[in-house]
Amino acid sequence: MALQDILNSIQEKLEEELQKIEDDEKKSIDEIRKQMKKEEKKTHDELIKQKEQKINDLKQKMSTILKMESRNSMLEAKTKLVDSVFDSVLEKLNNLSDSDYKKWLLTSIKEIALKEGEIVPAKGKEKLIEEAIKESKSELKIAEAEEFSGGFIIRSKNIEIDNTFTSIVYKQLKPELELQTAKILF
Repeated sequence: MALQDILNSIQEKLEEELQKIEDDEKKSIDEIRKQMKKEEKKTHDELIKQKEQKINDLKQKMSTILKMESRNSMLEAKTKLVDSVFDSVLEKLNNLSDSDYKKWLLTSIKEIALKEGEIVPAKGKEKLIEEAIKESKSELKIAEAEEFSGGFIIRSKNIEIDNTFTSIVYKQLKPELELQTAKILF
């Protein structure tokens, strides 16, 4: 029996060792599962945090874009209103009576005071230019009329002066008065 007892003792020790290995393996597997759950939770939380950050960034970007679009729309509306003021000035100039137009021509020709050159009238205003040149006693020659709404162009050897109404309003007055006009309107 001693052999049987030894074999039984070895069998018991093997079973104990096997049980201990199984228990250690279960503990190890449980530990790995716990660690994986922690990592999974950590990764999940990080992903949620990243998504929330992206959402906040997008909201901020959209808010900025909306503010810019709103400001641009407002600026565009203001610009259109200011432009309409200058358009209306041009329209009033284009609708001057012949006597007011002639007065303006006389004043402008005297202010420019060129001794030689030619004056280009707007089509349909040739007669008024001719009268204004005679009254101002200018030596400017009358050139062939061109297509523009009103005013005139003076050309000499060295210079060209664009005194058309469009040029006066949009190239001279508007740059000087646009800011003041905007301040008055807004």
